[in-house]
Amino acid sequence: MQIDGYDVERETKVEETAEKEIYKLVFTEHWRKGEESGQYQMIYEVSRGSMGVQRGNGAEPPYLRPAKAA
Repeated sequence: MQIDGYDVERETKVEETAEKEIYKLVFTEHWRKGEESGQYQMIYEVSRGSMGVQRGNGAEPPYLRPAKAA
């Protein structure tokens, strides 16, 4: 897909944990525009009835940053 001129690829993956009925949900986003590229990842821990952010890493995609005022 394209967002603000960036080629963006999104991936979702579910990983089992050692604990019963608790999973890690991993959202990964790869982006590229010319020579500029990067990856951003958010990992959530999900169980029956709850979900919480475990961690995030990578550079925030430029197309998610607020536009600068003119």
